[in-house]
Amino acid sequence: TTSNTFFPSPDPEYGTQYYLLYAVGGIVVVSCIGTTIAVYTATYKRLSQNLRSAMACSFEQRLRMRIQSQILRTMILMSSGIILCYMPLALTTAIRGIFRLEKAPDWWSVIVKECAMLDTVITPVMVLYFIPKIRLSVGNQWTWFRFLKLGVESELIDDIED
Repeated sequence: TTSNTFFPSPDPEYGTQYYLLYAVGGIVVVSCIGTTIAVYTATYKRLSQNLRSAMACSFEQRLRMRIQSQILRTMILMSSGIILCYMPLALTTAIRGIFRLEKAPDWWSVIVKECAMLDTVITPVMVLYFIPKIRLSVGNQWTWFRFLKLGVESELIDDIED
């Protein structure tokens, strides 16, 4: 058989190379996810230390606690999105390679693929949640789209021309 891709096709005839590809690929993705979560955690701790050293009075302490809780909430939500979307796929890939499994059960394959596809929904929702200017802009565009759908734009143009 011939392969038209850089990586070998997922065919058991490749033996060790096939399983090694899955094991290394899964381990790399799991490591990247873990590193991302570690960076979020380190960022939160560093910001907490900087804010703690810069603020001394009670009003500033309350403000610091509010900012820290917002940062922590952001970090947790972003990490949760990454874990929800990609960790099942990464673990499945690593487990298939490490334990030399030919194929995951069909029901599990569907769940893993759906979780990975959720990233296309979760990421824009998080952007809208965390960035109010973009949320407002999208809201304005949605309002204009509703006017177009209802045919209000043509009525408005007719009113302007009269």
